[in-house]
Amino acid sequence: MPYHIKFPALDYEAFRLEQYFDQATEYIDKHLSITNVLVHCMAGVSRSVSIVVAYLMKYRGMQLESALAYVRNRRPVVLIMANSG
Repeated sequence: MPYHIKFPALDYEAFRLEQYFDQATEYIDKHLSITNVLVHCMAGVSRSVSIVVAYLMKYRGMQLESALAYVRNRRPVVLIMANSG
């Protein structure tokens, strides 16, 4: 199993990031049973946040609002992106 996984996720609003949700969230879930998992992108406010929110919804059963609040509580800069759209 690879120690990292990369997705060619471009940082623009129309990019269809959800095409990577299943693969990314499965990777996170498998590796969290072994170690910590770092999810990051260049800015750390949209793409990586979207992947983490997708994980929380799929594997932790959170609703969108709860997952966003959970991430925002740990990474306040998320508020900037979430409120700008």
